[in-house]
Amino acid sequence: MLSAMSFQKANMRYFRIFFLQLQHAIEARSLSVVWFLTSLTTPLLMLIFWSGATAAAGGRIFSWSYSNFATYYLFIALASSMLTAHIEEDVAFEDINKGNLSQYILKPFPYYTSKFLLELPWRLFQGSLAISGIVIVALFFKNLVSVTSSPIILLLAIVIAILAFILSFTFKMILGLLAFWFTEISGVMNVNEIIFSIASGTLIPLEFFPNNLRTLFEILPFSYMIYYPIIAFLGKLNTTSLLQVILMQLLWIFIFSLVYKFTWAKGRKTFTAVGL
Repeated sequence: MLSAMSFQKANMRYFRIFFLQLQHAIEARSLSVVWFLTSLTTPLLMLIFWSGATAAAGGRIFSWSYSNFATYYLFIALASSMLTAHIEEDVAFEDINKGNLSQYILKPFPYYTSKFLLELPWRLFQGSLAISGIVIVALFFKNLVSVTSSPIILLLAIVIAILAFILSFTFKMILGLLAFWFTEISGVMNVNEIIFSIASGTLIPLEFFPNNLRTLFEILPFSYMIYYPIIAFLGKLNTTSLLQVILMQLLWIFIFSLVYKFTWAKGRKTFTAVGL
């Protein structure tokens, strides 16, 4: 009975943190709108490029039509808003460099859980803006946005999207924790952004890379955060391929979980030593 009551109280704390942060995200909606519009810049530029390329190629490049490209880059904006975590700067600059980590260490639940509950409302709110934008585009431009009509593939695509966010969040937490050992972490984050933009398919779908590069990107975790969730919704993967993507995501989540636990354990000792 006591354990059940303790579990219920813990859940109430989690929900309270989540809804308070969601309220904050809604109150700061102008900031979310700016971030969303910023995330649209690169996809729109790339869409203009592929518009000319598909027209010059007779309307289709390999198996991709202009409608596929339009949906892909609109979903890039959605993935950047909803699936890509942006917690690393908060962890590195606010918590570690400024010493705010102490307040989390004293809390009765894990640091990872606390930051997850703080990040999730922002992703949901900004993701809702992106979804609204895609719906408006689909209403005004008929047949421009095309997604799979298969219920099974759509369900698996949703699972892949959820795992993509967990994978992205865990990776960004590790990236932020590197501030325990790096005096200036901005350079590491900038390098990560460059690698991520290329290897995740944000700039160009991985299908258009040379085979050796594509094989490398399929091994790295970045494509499972952006590229595969999007092409899953496009219906370009069969059920077997979707299950393989899920297995790879679970594998990378497991690996990053181990790395996070190790980094957190070592970094927390360093932070405590500095505080003393």
